[in-house]
Amino acid sequence: MGRTDGRLERGMQTRERILDAAIEIIAEGGAGAATQRMVAARAEMSLASITYHFPSARELIIAAMRRASGLAVTWLAERQSHMLTDRDSLEDFTVDYISAHRSGAFPAGIVALELSLAAVHEPDLRSADEDNMAALESFLFKLLSDNDKARAAARAFTGLLLIELGSNREPGSEETRRTIRTLHDVFGFESPPQRSE
Repeated sequence: MGRTDGRLERGMQTRERILDAAIEIIAEGGAGAATQRMVAARAEMSLASITYHFPSARELIIAAMRRASGLAVTWLAERQSHMLTDRDSLEDFTVDYISAHRSGAFPAGIVALELSLAAVHEPDLRSADEDNMAALESFLFKLLSDNDKARAAARAFTGLLLIELGSNREPGSEETRRTIRTLHDVFGFESPPQRSE
């Protein structure tokens, strides 16, 4: 039984390694760049190993986007408790969120955004995209205490993130900060409580 468990665990680790390589490539060049051959090179594995786990490039891309979605949900959840107690303003948090995606420090975040666009044509990706949006809504609900506002704000901030990533502006530019402040005002956000020194 132990031998079977070991093989299963190694197989799962191999799949994750493949998917992480695919996520990096998609983040850098879009879904079209993630060919099985390119992923094999990035993961430093044989092409046969890639095709064993993912017989087609489409299956590989869908699986990579689903993994990116899960990583993005976890990333946001980890920052949620920090955001609700930290001295940083919601504005600074939003700028940091944009910066993390822009810098390439968090490739899964970029791929999770690409997933939203890919889900238009790939019904298999829609549930993963909905999971992303639900995580953002949950985070915003804690700041707004209103489901409808949290839902609308999640969509507005996703749009903001897409627009900022596609612009030449620096994440912390005054124009970007003004837009963030306007969204905060529109939705009635309050900054989280300040910690005492």
